[in-house]
Amino acid sequence: MFENLHHVIRAQEGDREAFGALVEGNWNGLVAFARVVLAGREDAEDAVQEALHTAWTRLPTLREPGAFPAWVRRIVHRCCLARLRRASRWTLVPLIDDLDAADADFRVTGDGRQTSGDTSHDSTEPPNQTTGDIARALAALSPRQRAVIFLGEIEGWHDDEIAIALGLKRPTIRIHRARARAKLKQLFREETP
Repeated sequence: MFENLHHVIRAQEGDREAFGALVEGNWNGLVAFARVVLAGREDAEDAVQEALHTAWTRLPTLREPGAFPAWVRRIVHRCCLARLRRASRWTLVPLIDDLDAADADFRVTGDGRQTSGDTSHDSTEPPNQTTGDIARALAALSPRQRAVIFLGEIEGWHDDEIAIALGLKRPTIRIHRARARAKLKQLFREETP
């Protein structure tokens, strides 16, 4: 059960402080989700800001306050997909080899924080050679596949919750997961000597 139900109800009534508490409690997870969907792009926080603005204006239409986590992730997902569509119209998509750049190397920690591949300032986690490999592999997946893998494997959500968050049917979630896993297995087999 969603523990901040009272904040959602108060925010639906126009309480900005309650909405601020919801934002504060969900920010790291939403940004981590956006970074995965956007394959580590720098504009993940902008996408979350845009999504939260939309969420604030549409909050009174949320029928089930307990569905807030899935509902807001669905909005974030849509904002991310829109950003990817806009970007694909105007910029070249980097090749997988280009993802070695330091700004594309990212890691999402267990608490939803993003850290750079450079761990010289992060004494809690040792440097990891596979971080870049994982980032490249995730970038090779479609945005929906990345979202399904993130929500299921990182966030621990069930298929029903993922389906609600992404606005897809449960069998479609399973298809995206199966295709993502097959693609990841293929990519890691190719890299293994």
